[in-house]
Amino acid sequence: MADEDLDFDRIDHEIRINELKERAREATGGEMHAFETEDDPDDPARREIREAFWENVVRMEEGGWVSSRRQLQAAGVALPSPEELTDEQVSAKLREVIERLAGLRTYLYSTDHLSDRELYTELCDDVLDDSVPEAIANSPTGAHIIDMVGSGSEEDTYLYMKYYADEATRRRWHEEWPDDEMPPRETPPYDRDRHLPRPPEEQGPPRRAARPQDVPVDLKEIVDGMEMQGDEVHGYYDCDTGQTVFVQDEYARMADDPDLATEREESMADWEQEEIATARAVSEDEADRFVALPDRFDIHEWDMMRQFAEGRSDAALADRLLNAIHGKGAFRRFKDVLYGAGIEEQWFAFRDQAFREIALDWCQWHHIAVKPEKASDDS
Repeated sequence: MADEDLDFDRIDHEIRINELKERAREATGGEMHAFETEDDPDDPARREIREAFWENVVRMEEGGWVSSRRQLQAAGVALPSPEELTDEQVSAKLREVIERLAGLRTYLYSTDHLSDRELYTELCDDVLDDSVPEAIANSPTGAHIIDMVGSGSEEDTYLYMKYYADEATRRRWHEEWPDDEMPPRETPPYDRDRHLPRPPEEQGPPRRAARPQDVPVDLKEIVDGMEMQGDEVHGYYDCDTGQTVFVQDEYARMADDPDLATEREESMADWEQEEIATARAVSEDEADRFVALPDRFDIHEWDMMRQFAEGRSDAALADRLLNAIHGKGAFRRFKDVLYGAGIEEQWFAFRDQAFREIALDWCQWHHIAVKPEKASDDS
């Protein structure tokens, strides 16, 4: 056979694929099973896809594995036993864990059937010890999904059918597995999932459409509102008035439960009645009038501190800042280093700009126009 009859590119490709398969086999201790579809060997595009697939397999198998617990500990997040914490402390710690996991591109799903204590306990006892390839954990674009009813066990399947599956899914499942118990469909007892952080690629289209009556927003008011929120205080932009309103969890519960409000009606001040009215207006809004402000899950202030530290030209100072943000008391130690180095104003400017960018993204996401900023008077 003459050389001109040989497809050297195809031969090189097959050699490369065999080398990658052998590396993957060695990395898995010989326990590797693979199935490949019949691709056109003469199609360069299919060759490229096939080679990229095996390169990814090798990268994941040779790179080692890491658990979410180890990642959190490396980021300085303590994970005390649930028994050591009060209910309030459990809720606060759970929020911290969810926020830090999102910063590591790890996201929780199907949690609405669990209380804060139940969810934190399951995470600590089992879920956070599940490992993923370091190639995925360290990828800037990958995502690790933790589905709290996704193990495939009978118990998880039952919970999924009870709380999360739509009627079409329930019907198909029952037709395929008629002997399995199908629980009555129930609304989950908690409302957490819709507030949890999600991968950027899953955010989809804007959550609301622009309305003719929408009042353009003063960006500073949104940034100030973001700062004023707390664990039990949530801010909303009123698109009809151009004002920011705040709802406390206590009054939101009274707005949803008239009997609860009635119990306190006689001792309630006028301003409290107004708070309940505001909470009820937000809760019953079906016209996209009120839009929730970015919360701590959108802001990721710990990640802001990390980015600020990594951006310092002084390597020694950068190391001190990075060391400060790990472990209990990270925010206080970080500020101690800032003030000790005399760069607190740089941090405040960096943080303000980060908040402003989050607010701008939020406006674009919700189709809310922004008022033109007034030019500064330099004269």
